[in-house]
Amino acid sequence: MSAFTLSQVLIGITFFVDFAAFQFKQQRHVLLCLALAASLIGLHFLLLQVYTGAVLGFLASARFVTAMFSSSRKPYALFMGLVLLTGLLTWSGLLTALATLGALLSTTAAFASADKDFRRIMMLASLVWIVHNVLAGTPAAVILETVFLGSNFLGYYRFYMRETHDDDSAGSSVEEKGSVGLDGETEVGQDSR
Repeated sequence: MSAFTLSQVLIGITFFVDFAAFQFKQQRHVLLCLALAASLIGLHFLLLQVYTGAVLGFLASARFVTAMFSSSRKPYALFMGLVLLTGLLTWSGLLTALATLGALLSTTAAFASADKDFRRIMMLASLVWIVHNVLAGTPAAVILETVFLGSNFLGYYRFYMRETHDDDSAGSSVEEKGSVGLDGETEVGQDSR
């Protein structure tokens, strides 16, 4: 199997992990899925000899794991610095600039304290990565990032937009109350006290 074919197979596996990621409500579960996906994406770019993308993929995996346990400014600053350093050390033009911008946005998202901000910034990062992947000539990664963006939007809609729309259309003052479901995810219910 050629390196290109194997890289595309890795992206195929990543589809499922990425799609699942944004269907979780708890940010910690999303970050865990993203850490696994970022490792697979790093291997994908390594096989394609797109070294900035590879290093940034592995760095993203470490960043997502770190963000699971901390939203402190110190790790955030460290990862921002590492992304910029990686961009400088692997500079090869526009692809490097796009990869660096995508990674900076993803880093900002990973350390966002509010889930809504996390999801919104990740949508912007996805758009940058889509352009990067088109220019890098990796069709599977373009499709992956498009599915990732769509999954993020679907999750955002399910958890934030639909609730607002449903509450508005009901015309009542309903207070949301979270409970934990069987899968450990927070389920948002309505308390009509």
